[in-house]
Amino acid sequence: KRLREAEREVLQERRQLVNRWALARMQGDDEGRAAALAAIRVWNEKPYARGLRITQDTLGQSLATRNLNSRRRDDGVVIENKQLRRHLQGLMPERVYQ
Repeated sequence: KRLREAEREVLQERRQLVNRWALARMQGDDEGRAAALAAIRVWNEKPYARGLRITQDTLGQSLATRNLNSRRRDDGVVIENKQLRRHLQGLMPERVYQ
């Protein structure tokens, strides 16, 4: 039980660092992005991060996924199943604002 909790904490710490970088990047905050990258470099040096390092590929993939989800998002919700999404959209009233 303690191992699972420790793993969850490590993954959460990693996720927070990636989120911090992505948010700074999307907002055009160069200072925030540089600070996040510095924190990522420190985290990557930790022994427990050895198999979970945050790489440029990791950051690029995170940004690509965020952009894809942003395009898929409808009224703040991402519905992966296309058929279900179309059905639910058909039940909604017509949009006034796009």
